[in-house]
Amino acid sequence: MQDLIVVSYNVNGFNVPQKRSQILGYLRDKKVGVAMVQETHFKKSYTPQSKNKTYTIWYNASTPIRRRKGVSILISKHLNFKEKDKIIDQEGRFILLKGLIGDKLFPFVNIYATIKEQLGFLKHVFDLIDSFQEGKLLLGGDFNIVMEPIIDSSRGNTSYPYNKLKVIRKLLHDRQLVDAWRSQNPGERDYSHFSAVHNQYSRIDLLFIGQNMLNSVQEAKFDNFLHSDHSPLIVTLSLTAKTDRPFSWPLNDSLIAPEPDSNFIATQIKLFFKENINEDTSWPVIWESHKAVLRGYLMQLGARKKEGKTAENFRINRKNTEIGEGAQNVMCKGH
Repeated sequence: MQDLIVVSYNVNGFNVPQKRSQILGYLRDKKVGVAMVQETHFKKSYTPQSKNKTYTIWYNASTPIRRRKGVSILISKHLNFKEKDKIIDQEGRFILLKGLIGDKLFPFVNIYATIKEQLGFLKHVFDLIDSFQEGKLLLGGDFNIVMEPIIDSSRGNTSYPYNKLKVIRKLLHDRQLVDAWRSQNPGERDYSHFSAVHNQYSRIDLLFIGQNMLNSVQEAKFDNFLHSDHSPLIVTLSLTAKTDRPFSWPLNDSLIAPEPDSNFIATQIKLFFKENINEDTSWPVIWESHKAVLRGYLMQLGARKKEGKTAENFRINRKNTEIGEGAQNVMCKGH
């Protein structure tokens, strides 16, 4: 297996057999290796036994009394997963799971954040992660908060205090954790949840990875609303990509050597920062987005130069061929 497909999905209830069967079928059809599921609504005294032929390994965190909250991690039998350690919250809010897939060690963290006091909850989870992390961390779940209100909310704002939001961003930044979807979709808008109460779309379903895993991300997208009021977030990771060093893209210096090209690039950089710098967007997001946009411009420029060079080579070869054919005709006439 060269790719690992990970899904974070708030299913808004996983305890109804028919709905559970539909979601498991959906995960199987998408070839999901690891599913981080939130709001399972399992009661601790009664957690359904999985008889699914594909997802044979289940980890559940459930509430002790009422059927609410709850998170699960489902693992496909095709991964040959070998567990090393786990921490399961007794209130059904999070699971920390560490294990081997092939020769690679992954800690998977699945959370369903509280609707209020997200900062205190996340601080507690990060304290556990700091002592648990080993290998290539994937932190997913329903965070119940928009990290960048201007672009992650249809209204462009949030009721959550900005001073607390900045602390949460710093918790992520200090651990060099990057929003996998945003890294692949800089500057774009897409939402994972619709709140009928607030008449608002927002992107609160997230998956964070370490910066040194950025070059392993093949795709990150939201699928359609199918079984819930949340969209599943699907992230495809390459298991063969080298992730021991930070992501880098080698710049071809010849692309910015000519003055017209360097002037164009300089103008685009100034324009990007002028349009995107604001107090509501964190610098890590702005910086990563600017690099992705600039890389796109340079790749387009390189493609155009390559096409122009190919056309010029074709013209020269065609001309040389015509000259050769003309010389051959002259020689034939001479004989």
